[in-house]
This record gives sequence, C-alpha cells and structure tokens, in this order.
Amino acid sequence: MFTQRGRRTEDKQLVYRTLAKQVAEAGVEGKDLYISYFENVPEDWSSADGRAQYVEGTSASPGTERVSLFPQERGISPVAPPFVRDKE
Repeated sequence: MFTQRGRRTEDKQLVYRTLAKQVAEAGVEGKDLYISYFENVPEDWSSADGRAQYVEGTSASPGTERVSLFPQERGISPVAPPFVRDKE
C-alpha cells in the first residue's frame, strides 16, 4: 500500500484490521495476509502530465484534509473491493 506521509498510527491499524476482516469473509486466513504500508513525501508523486500536483498545490496532501481509506465513508459501495471506486 503506497500513500503520502501523514496518516495516524491508529488509522493505519484500523486499515489493517478492516482488511483482515474483509479477506476473512472471502475465506483467506489472517496468517496469509501480509500488508506493507509505504509512506513517502509529496514531491515523490505525480498523478498526471509529468507534474508534481501535491507540490504545486493542485491536489490536497494528507494532513491538509481528512480523506478516508474506507469506501463506504466516501460514498462508495461497501461491496466493492477495498480501495476501488465504483464505475459510474
């Protein structure tokens, strides 16, 4: 899992627990789940056009606004795979 620096430890732990619960519901044992959470800084990201949008200020960086990692908190169907937006 890749993201920008700025998430609280408690938020990360909630992501881990939620993922473990979701894969368990799909029949995967928790001992078979390995999560690597990698954080970096705004200048390490470009989302389009060869520009660093976080550095330019055209995209919000973590810590400047709360962005949930959970689909249902963002109005996305909870039956969709985690972190995947519904196609409209």
